[in-house]
Amino acid sequence: MLKRSHDDEHSSRVERPLGIDDASYDDIGLDLRELVAVIRRRAMLIASVTVLVALAGLIYAMQLVPVYTATASVLVDPRRTSLVDTKSVVSSIGKDSSAIDSEVELIKSTSVALRVVNKLGLHKAGAEILERQPTLVESLIQGVRSLLSRAPVRKQIDGHDALLASNKQKLATKLKEGIAVARKEWTYVIEVSYTDEDPVFAAQIANAFAGEYLVDQLEAKYEATSRANAWLFERLEELRTKVRASERAVEEFKTEHGIVAAKGTDLNEQQIAKLSEQLILVRAETAQKRAKYQSLLAVIKKGGETTSFADRLQSQVIGTLRTKATELRRVLADLRARYGSRHPKVQSTRAQLNDVISQIKTEAKRILATATNDYQIALSRERSIEKSLNLLKGEKTGNNQASIRLRELEREADADRQLFGAFLTRFKEVSQQQSLQTAESRVIEKATAPTNPSAPVKRSIAGFSLILGLAFGCALAFVLEKLDNGFRSPREVEKTLGVPVLASVPHAEAAGQTSWFSRHFGGLLERLPLPLPAAKRQSLPKRSALARLALDKPLSGFAEAIRSLRMEVRYLTADDQLNVIAITSALPGEGKSTLASNMAQQAAAAGKKVLLIDMDLRRPMLTPLYAPTATKGVVELINGSAEPSEVFVFDPDTGLNFVPAIRSLSAAEAAETLTSEQTKTMLNWAREEFDLVFVDTAPLLPVTDGRAVVHHVDAVTMVVRWEKTDRAAVQAAMQRTPGLDDKLAGVILNNVVEEEARHYEYYSIGHKATRSA
Repeated sequence: MLKRSHDDEHSSRVERPLGIDDASYDDIGLDLRELVAVIRRRAMLIASVTVLVALAGLIYAMQLVPVYTATASVLVDPRRTSLVDTKSVVSSIGKDSSAIDSEVELIKSTSVALRVVNKLGLHKAGAEILERQPTLVESLIQGVRSLLSRAPVRKQIDGHDALLASNKQKLATKLKEGIAVARKEWTYVIEVSYTDEDPVFAAQIANAFAGEYLVDQLEAKYEATSRANAWLFERLEELRTKVRASERAVEEFKTEHGIVAAKGTDLNEQQIAKLSEQLILVRAETAQKRAKYQSLLAVIKKGGETTSFADRLQSQVIGTLRTKATELRRVLADLRARYGSRHPKVQSTRAQLNDVISQIKTEAKRILATATNDYQIALSRERSIEKSLNLLKGEKTGNNQASIRLRELEREADADRQLFGAFLTRFKEVSQQQSLQTAESRVIEKATAPTNPSAPVKRSIAGFSLILGLAFGCALAFVLEKLDNGFRSPREVEKTLGVPVLASVPHAEAAGQTSWFSRHFGGLLERLPLPLPAAKRQSLPKRSALARLALDKPLSGFAEAIRSLRMEVRYLTADDQLNVIAITSALPGEGKSTLASNMAQQAAAAGKKVLLIDMDLRRPMLTPLYAPTATKGVVELINGSAEPSEVFVFDPDTGLNFVPAIRSLSAAEAAETLTSEQTKTMLNWAREEFDLVFVDTAPLLPVTDGRAVVHHVDAVTMVVRWEKTDRAAVQAAMQRTPGLDDKLAGVILNNVVEEEARHYEYYSIGHKATRSA
């Protein structure tokens, strides 16, 4: 078995069938490092697309017709300005946001636009003054539309139709399309802007909208005041007649019933009112006396001491006596504690205390008697006033019906007079307001003709075009990156094929430089069904130089990669004695013959006994370089018609032995020969005679020759061209070659462009696959 890495990095080789793409198991995405790498790899493409789109945007901006925007500022002042303190017929503009928004809609309304048309006389000039010349891009778009629709294209406003119709409504609608009214942030300022190709005309329209808005506001107030004044005048005439009739009815009723009043009031009613006031005061006094009396009486009935209500009576005498009694109690307690209860001082103090208590009771009884007397007097007085009041009320009963009717008539007359007065006052106020109306808004800044165009903003268009170009360039780069199905790093090879990369061989210096267009678009063009000519074959001197490049330029990156590859081969042959190594590829033109020649020459120059066999019987590439005049080759060596000494070509510079391939067999005969036991016998003999045997086989996919050789060799290395070889082709070659799974040592990533490969995840000249000890 071939010795390979069994680390986790290459474990997919064992876990999955050979040639199955990891993309079927894991979604292929781009992480941040891959994104940066793609941008760096396609930097020239992205820059080119960015410059082209930016130039297109700049050209578009340069051909646009400049337009100018003039702005007038209107202040909607919610504060009411009035010379007199009267209420206006039309309420003032509110302070909330909805009120200001309503004014914004009013300014750009059709009614104000019609006022502007009439003021400036736009209907006399016609609609052509509002027409805008189409730009080059718009003309092209209109031309395309006309070709597609096969119908004549009309202008947005037909000046001839507008002049014939004299339609002010169309002009107002056109003005509304160019006007812009907006509130300035959270202030009460409204900005009125108009955009036109003529800056002077734009300023005129903006100022006209602001002015006509104020006129419209004044006229609305005037019309509302006129209607209110006319209605008030009609109502005043009706109320004046009604007041005269109600006053006449009051006087006639008084005369008929002989009602006399003092200062407008009946005398009997005045007396009743006065007695009623007195009765209220007396009843309040009686209630106070009664409450005091009942309180004292309730304490006595419950057996309580009169001293308990002494505080409520606020008697100064009782207060003094209670203070004295308290002091005597304190002294008595002190003497008793000192001398005992029978001591003369104790008995004397006790007698004084009893005397004071007796005085307090006497004073309380006196107060109770006084309260009883006061209550009786107040009650008697109350009854006397009630009697007098009842007597007057009895006299008044006869005149009640007439008084009730009189009061009804007087109330009706008063109501009519008050209503008439209110209407008369309001009528005079409205009459004054009709002659003095002021707008609640004012123009704080008139529009002036702008000197700089408001559009197009060429810097913004250029900046946007630059950003758009950059985005489009990046998108195109990523699309090309996805469409390019070649291998670009050892990690992709190992992830897709499940085999290690033995070495990454850089682009050979002698082969010339690949063009930038070919590197970026070659993979895409190869996949398109275009009749592209085949690439010219390299000349013989150039191919000869490539075959010896590792020896001719030992310090080059190519030579270093070949040395690294030889170290890998040495590792493979160290323990397992894998001396016969086939170098193949999926498709022709991968560089397998060049690598086989350089590997064999470098190994021979190092002192190894090396045999290089050109076993590509269909298209031998090494034979013209090593033995262009040979008449016998590997076929004769296999069938025994020639001895090795007759076939071998010796290279004196390196000591390399070479077996050429002579194109003498048909396709069927070549395949039959390579699968025969004689081929196996010949390779076994070479294994015994040489330290290393390198076999340059035919590509695996186009012909079966290469697949036939795989059975007879010890190990196989597959050459894959960097960024060019299609992944599907390599997978198909691996799947269609029986026995390759066990003998495939690894992949050689060939023709790597170093300055671009460094942008991938990891890359180094002579990259080595991970080995297990």
